[in-house]
Amino acid sequence: MVCFCIAMGAMLSLALPDLVTMETCTSAGTPGLHGFPGLPGRDGRDGETGEKGVPGVVSGPGQIPEGGQKGEPGVKGAVGKLGRSGVRGDKGSPGSEGPRGEPGESGSAGSLFHSAFSVARGTASPPEKASPIRFTSVITDVNKDYNTETGRFRCRVPGTYYFVYHASSEERLCLVFKLDGTSLASFCDLTYGGTKRQVSSGGLATYLKKDQEVWLETNDYNGMTGKPEGNSLFSGFLSTLTNLKGTVTPLASCDYPH
Repeated sequence: MVCFCIAMGAMLSLALPDLVTMETCTSAGTPGLHGFPGLPGRDGRDGETGEKGVPGVVSGPGQIPEGGQKGEPGVKGAVGKLGRSGVRGDKGSPGSEGPRGEPGESGSAGSLFHSAFSVARGTASPPEKASPIRFTSVITDVNKDYNTETGRFRCRVPGTYYFVYHASSEERLCLVFKLDGTSLASFCDLTYGGTKRQVSSGGLATYLKKDQEVWLETNDYNGMTGKPEGNSLFSGFLSTLTNLKGTVTPLASCDYPH
């Protein structure tokens, strides 16, 4: 560096007279010598990042191009179709026992195992022959077992029943107890003529299964007529019942089965 400064000073001393002459002379002098190159400057600032280039082409067989930069995630696609159901899993183990429930309300067991009815007929016209007699006025009918439209009693509680009738008549009268179309017993009052009204009665006990039917009907003698002062009655009730085990229990001392 010292040598460079000395050389520069010598050159300036040689060129100084010429410079003074150039300023004082009106005529142009000869061009001077070129100066020495200056010192290298500092590195410039980094430039901006360029645009992404086009992917390169594979140059030869068996060569794999280099992977590009990872792109941004795409838009979420639509929901696909529901897949098939999977295989059914094994049965799980039983759960723990739940808490005991609260006591229920008291039931009415008596109405479930009782059956009784009493119906009346007060029409002045005689009943049809060989057909169920319709007693249309209901006095009592527990559980609605007697049908006033058909004149038939249908058993809902299996057991032994007792049936009875009281008939008011002015002519000959024969009544037949029927069980599903089979005659059980018949009662006749063949008194004919006179001015007094006759009253006849009859009854029987029979075992009934569930849904069996019992009714009264007449034969050729159907002189059952009714007036306000004399009606005809048909009644029946369950005297003993058969529980689910087949045991017959009198209702007078009955502990109702559960």
